[in-house]
Parts: sequence; C-alpha cells; structure tokens
Amino acid sequence: MKIKLIFLLGLLLLITFSAINAQVTLGKIETKKDTIALKPLPYDSSKNFEKQSQLIDYKQYIGLKVYLPPLLEHGGRPSLFTKSPNIISINKPSTGSMNDDYTGKNKIMTFIYKPLNYVIDQGINGRQKQCVISDSAKVGDKYYTIIDALYGEIPNKIWHEMYSILWDKRNTPDVYVNVHIGPDGLNGGYPPELIFVLRNDIDGDTAYWFNTNFYENYGYQRHFVLVPYFVKQKQLYDGKTFVAINPDNQTAIDESTNTEINVKSLSKWKCEVMLLKNKNGEYNPDLSYIFKNNNNQTIVLNTLETDESSEFGLHFVLEDVYLAQEKEKQMQKVQLEAKRKKEYQEKIQKENYEKQQHLQYCIDKYGQSKGELIAQGNVTIGMTKEMCEIAWGKPWDIKKVTDNNGTLEYWHYGWDKSLHFENGVLVRFEE
Repeated sequence: MKIKLIFLLGLLLLITFSAINAQVTLGKIETKKDTIALKPLPYDSSKNFEKQSQLIDYKQYIGLKVYLPPLLEHGGRPSLFTKSPNIISINKPSTGSMNDDYTGKNKIMTFIYKPLNYVIDQGINGRQKQCVISDSAKVGDKYYTIIDALYGEIPNKIWHEMYSILWDKRNTPDVYVNVHIGPDGLNGGYPPELIFVLRNDIDGDTAYWFNTNFYENYGYQRHFVLVPYFVKQKQLYDGKTFVAINPDNQTAIDESTNTEINVKSLSKWKCEVMLLKNKNGEYNPDLSYIFKNNNNQTIVLNTLETDESSEFGLHFVLEDVYLAQEKEKQMQKVQLEAKRKKEYQEKIQKENYEKQQHLQYCIDKYGQSKGELIAQGNVTIGMTKEMCEIAWGKPWDIKKVTDNNGTLEYWHYGWDKSLHFENGVLVRFEE
C-alpha cells in the first residue's frame, strides 16, 4: 500500500511539472540592435562656425568657448531660450493702446532667454506693439561655453514640450503667453534641427541656442564667434607684416577716407584682427582683417586669402611666407638650371661616345681613310652604295637606268644634292 501511494504521489508531481512547462507563453524576443557611434570631426581652430554635412559633426564644438558681441538694443540676435518659462512684467505704453492680445494683461510668459519687453509704435490708430527679445545688455558682450550639441529627435521633443507648456498656460489670468520658440524670428516658429546648449560663463545660467544647420538663408543666426578661432587668427596675423599681391592692378577702398586707391604689388602692410560693425551698426561675427601702410591708408577684408595665386586677384601674403616662397622659387630655379646643365652634359657625353663608337665601327669595316670620311658624313669617288648610305643616310628618291654597259643609279638628297653610281660604285656627286 505504501509503495502504491508513493508511486501515485510521484506520478502526480510529474504530471503537474509537465503541465506547468506545457503552458503557452505569449511574448516576443527583444532583438538587440547594433548601434554604431560615429566619431565627430575634430575641431579645426583655423575655422569659425561652419555648416556641417552631418549633424553629429557639430559635436566638435562641445567644450569650446564662444563670444556674443554687443548687440543693438532692438536689433537681431541669436535664438536663445531657457529650459523653463520666464515671467516678466509688461512694459505698458505711456500713450496709445496695446494690441488686443495684450489687453488686460500685466505679465508675459516666455521661454526667451533673459527676456526684455519693449514697445514699438505700429502707426495704426495709435496702437502700440509689444515685443519680447533677449535683453542685449544681459546677453551681449558675454562669453559662453558650449556644453552639448543636440540633434535628431531631441530638438523636436524639446520644442514640443516647450510649446505644450505655453499652450496649457494660454488662459492664465493676467498673463500673456509668448509662443516665440523657433529659430526663424517669427511668432510660433518651428522645431530646430540643432540645439547648442550654452552655459553663461558669468552667472552659470544654461541657455538653448536654436539653429537651422547654418543654412545660407539663415545666416543671421550665427552671431557668436568661436573664441579658439579668434585667438588663432590673432596669433597668426595680428601685428604681422603682409605683402600685397596685385597681379591685375586692382584698386581698393581706403576705409579711412572712403576713396579708391591703387595698391602696388609687393607693398607692405600691417595687419590687425578684430570684430567690426556692419552698416547696420551690428558686429559681424566674421572677423575683419585691417591692413594699414606707412601712408596711413587702410584696407579692410572680411576674408584672408594667403595663397600667392593670381586667381584671388588682390590679396595679402605674410611677409615671412612670401620671402620663404621667393627663396623656394630661387632654389627651384637654381636646381632646375643645374638639372638642365647636367642633362646637357650627359647628352654631349652620350653623343661623343656614340660618335666614337660609330667612328671605330667605320674604320674597322672600311679601313682608316674611308672609315674616318664615312664617320664624319663625307663621301668620295669610288665608295660603294653601302658606304654612301652610312655617310649620308637613305636618299629621298632613287632613279635607275640599265643598258648594255650596266646600271646607272641616281640618289637624290633634296633638290641640289645627288650621288651618281655606275654598277654600284660612286662616280660623281653634285652639291
């Protein structure tokens, strides 16, 4: 009985174990996707911000300092935003009325970095337009550090989160919600494809710098100057003497007098590297190269072509570089002359050797007297056709006459030289 009971208990456990393992489990196998981390391009300090073919290559700017020059009070500026919204008081006009969106509001909610509210006159029924931008006094003439470059889905996600926050707050009493969170300078905007995360080096604040991959039609976006680039340009060119290269005798504008001047080739100029304002009074993020000569003439260039090539027209070359290039040219000229002299000597030696070999061949075959004549290209009566052909070469025309006395043969070399043979022996020649 005990044995039977133990057997039944064991059988029951086996059935239970089998049933558990026979259950159908619904699910899926998670396949690991191989991810490849692309290496961004290394930063080249000889270049300022540039449009990159791949967004990942903007990672090269992480860790670099940038400088935002002084801005006009209400002028253009980069699209800077904060991670969380700011609330500022509305600057109400002393005269006229505000546009309808601001009526009854006392505050503005915005993601704009260090926001400033100002009023402009729309000129329509005394209406005043409210504008919100980054405060030029607080963001301009400041240094920042790039701590990240965001691309792919991240900028889109950040933009939508910011927009959602503003949308949810649009009915907040007493507060006007400013939805300017795009890189295009228009209300509403659109998601950027690239965000630089900046740290303000003075107060440690973090700001988003919205970008559009530096497309040409958004060139105004790039207000920042890379500090390493500026420092490198100063090291390379500031205070250095340059030589003007002007193969086409082009004229230039003397900025000190705003007059056209002639620039002599090889004239010397001192260079100064700095940021200058454009015609609108804004600083140009592209450096200016200011050249001055001993006549107090001033030429300003926004790009610096240092290659000594006529394709650039009027351009400037570092004096040290120019002198090195001239020295190299002189060395190449000397080397070329030495090479030509050597080749000429080798040619003469070869010709002399071949002449000597030819002379020896003729003497060995035809004897001393006739051999020397043949080797020197001379013929004499009594020579065979073979001897004459070696001495003068093949004729351009041959005529033969055969009669009872034998064969007459006439070899013509041009119009005024000919050899006459009788039965294969030279009997007459004409020159």
